[in-house]
Amino acid sequence: MLVCTSSSGVFILSFFSCKGEKVPIPNVRQEELMIVDDGLRLRAYDGQFELAFDWYQDPDVIYLIDGNRNPYSLKRIQRMYEYLAERGEVYFIEVWEQERWLPIGDVTFWQEDLPIVIGNVAYRGQGIGRKVISALVERGRLLGYHQLAVQEIFDFNQASRRMFEAIGFYQTVPKEKGWAYALDLSLPLAKIQPSQFYLSQNKLDKISIDFEAGEMSPLPIKRLDGKIFFTDGHSRAFKAYCVGLSDIPVYFDGDELNWDFYRYCVQACEKMGIFSIADLQNRILSQSDYQIQWLDWCKKECRKFGSS
Repeated sequence: MLVCTSSSGVFILSFFSCKGEKVPIPNVRQEELMIVDDGLRLRAYDGQFELAFDWYQDPDVIYLIDGNRNPYSLKRIQRMYEYLAERGEVYFIEVWEQERWLPIGDVTFWQEDLPIVIGNVAYRGQGIGRKVISALVERGRLLGYHQLAVQEIFDFNQASRRMFEAIGFYQTVPKEKGWAYALDLSLPLAKIQPSQFYLSQNKLDKISIDFEAGEMSPLPIKRLDGKIFFTDGHSRAFKAYCVGLSDIPVYFDGDELNWDFYRYCVQACEKMGIFSIADLQNRILSQSDYQIQWLDWCKKECRKFGSS
């Protein structure tokens, strides 16, 4: 068993050779448990579809899944889980309640979709879905996925849209009742716009990353006005460029930053002909010059946008 720590918490995961064994993800056996936090875990679906019967009698749940309010029969629930288990890893979502683990919903980890249901109404609106999907995003990173997708979120499912968008999923293709979504776990360096126009030689000298060993942590990005740009990590991105990396791991920056100022910085970069991290190779300054020409510039210009 391999215990992996990530920015989202601790997840207990195992990866085994699965020759001759039918598994939804080739050569990866589904782990029996994934620990999200002390009171929340994912337990591998074990064929007990009857546990979900009450969840799929709730007309509000069915409406968000199918767009109608017709409850599921036990046979339909069984067929649903069989379908999902052939395509991805199906888990029951469980919370620690009154000295026992209580199943409250289900989720499927599948690179092409991430269907999730919080079936127990008492546990909706508590951020459980976001924690679960965030844990599965980290699993996708560990498996080396470049992107995760959601096949469709209905326009009227506002809670689900807010949750996925808060994690960094963005709309890709319009569907009959909503949109398909995607989340980038890595991107080509050349496609990410810098938001600063100088680098510090001192900062570059202090960076020590074993790129061959895969030590590079994801760098923060933001999508704004149809552009993808770095919100931080320019020095690490430049180091990656220098060693010849074409793609780097990324994550969505969900912090509440001054996006008007970032937009201004991106526009300033574009006016200077800076469209990728490679364009900064002749814009590396000493620490004193970096302080004057970048850090002091930021302080002065930021005041125009109500920040200091």
